[in-house]
Amino acid sequence: MLRKILLIIDGILLGMAIIIGIDYSYYIANIKYVGNNETVILSDIINLNIEDKNIIYDINKENELKFNVENLSDKQTTFNLLLNNIENDFESDLVYELYEKDKISVSKTIAPKTGSNSYIKLNVNLDSGEIKEYTLKFEILNENNVDSKKFQAVLNIDSLKINDSIKTASNYLLAFNPINTNGEIDGLLEEKNNDTGNSVYYFKGNVKNNYVLLNNDLYRIIRINEDGSIRIIKDTNVDVNYQYNFDSKIDNAYDYINSNLKQELDNYYNNNLKNVDNLLIEGNFCTELHAVKNDIYKISDTNVNYNEYTPTSKCNQMNNLKIGLISYDEAVMAGLSYTSFYNNSNYLVSGINKNTWTLSPAGVNSYSNDKFVWKISDNGSVIEANVSSNSNSIRPVINIKPTLNITGNGTIDNPYIFSE
Repeated sequence: MLRKILLIIDGILLGMAIIIGIDYSYYIANIKYVGNNETVILSDIINLNIEDKNIIYDINKENELKFNVENLSDKQTTFNLLLNNIENDFESDLVYELYEKDKISVSKTIAPKTGSNSYIKLNVNLDSGEIKEYTLKFEILNENNVDSKKFQAVLNIDSLKINDSIKTASNYLLAFNPINTNGEIDGLLEEKNNDTGNSVYYFKGNVKNNYVLLNNDLYRIIRINEDGSIRIIKDTNVDVNYQYNFDSKIDNAYDYINSNLKQELDNYYNNNLKNVDNLLIEGNFCTELHAVKNDIYKISDTNVNYNEYTPTSKCNQMNNLKIGLISYDEAVMAGLSYTSFYNNSNYLVSGINKNTWTLSPAGVNSYSNDKFVWKISDNGSVIEANVSSNSNSIRPVINIKPTLNITGNGTIDNPYIFSE
C-alpha cells in the first residue's frame, strides 16, 4: 500500500485549491505594504506562481513543490511565506526545507502542528521586477505507521512585517534528534525548569551525533538554549594547565569573571574564533554557586549538597559572554556526577585527556577559607578543586546563532556545519 502525504496548496486571497490535473497556476495577490512608520503602498502587486503537476506526495519518492514570487510593481516591497489551515497527523516525523534556486533558505524544520498558520520565511525583500524562485521539499523522518497519515496546508504570502526569528539551526537539530522522555537513557533530554519558560535541550551520555565542525576544530553540542542558540564545547582540551586563581583565600576567588581563565579564554577567542564571529552569539553563562560537596563548603542556606541537588537552567547570576566554560549544572545534565568514576563513555569525557575546569563555584572550606570550583576529571567524575593549588585544562564553550543554515548529521564523520 502506497503511503502518501496530501498537500493542498492555495493562492492568497483566492480561496481555491490546486487539484490534480492543473499543470500551471498564476495567482495575483494585491498586497498592502504595512510596516512600522511606513506608507501603505496600494500599487504593490506580488504574484505567487505555483508550478507542480502532482500535489499528492508519496513518501517513497523525492517530494518537492516549485513556485515563484514576483514583484510587478515599481516599488521595493517585503513579503512573508506562510502555511495556514494546517492539518498535520505526523507530529515530529515530517520536516520541510526551503530552497531559493539551489541555495538552502530555510534548513530542515519540523512541519507545523495542526492550527491556523505558521510562517516559513519572514521579511523577504523583493525589488521592483524581481522574481524569487523557490523549492519547498518535504521529508519523512520515521516511515513507520504512516499509511493513513497526511499533511494538508495552504501556501500563502503576506507583507505584514513580523519580527520573530526563525530558529532554523535548532529546528534542524530537533528534527533529527527525537526527545528522550526517559531521563535514565542517553540522548537528547528536554528541561523546562528555567528562567524563561522555554525548553532547554541537553545531550546526555554516550551520544555520537552531537559533533560540530567549526573553524577546522571539532566541538560537541552541550545544549540548545532557551532562545534557540546552540551551546558547544571544544572536543579536546586546550593543552595548557591553568590555576583558576593565584590566591585561594581572597574574596570571590571562585568568581569566573575575576579569574585567570576569563582572560585566557578571551585571548583564545580573539586568536582562534574572530574569523567565525559572524556565526556566534553572546550567551548567558551562569556563575552562581548551586551545589557543594557537603555542609562545610556552604556559603548560604540556598546551597545544596551535590547528592541532594537537582540541576537546573535557572540562575540568579548570569554573565553575557562570547566565550566561557561549561557549568556544573550542564555537566550533570550531560550525565556526569560526583560518584561517576571511570565514566569514559560520556561524550564530555571521551575527548579529553586532562582534568578541566568548569566556571561553577563549589564553595568555601569553612576551616581553611580556601575557595573551590567544580572540575570535570579525566576519570569521568565532577569533583571540587582548590582554585590555586590545582592546575587544570580549559575547554572553550561558545554559542552558535539559532538562525543559521546547517548541514551534516552530527557524527564524527559527518559533523554539523553552520553557515549563513
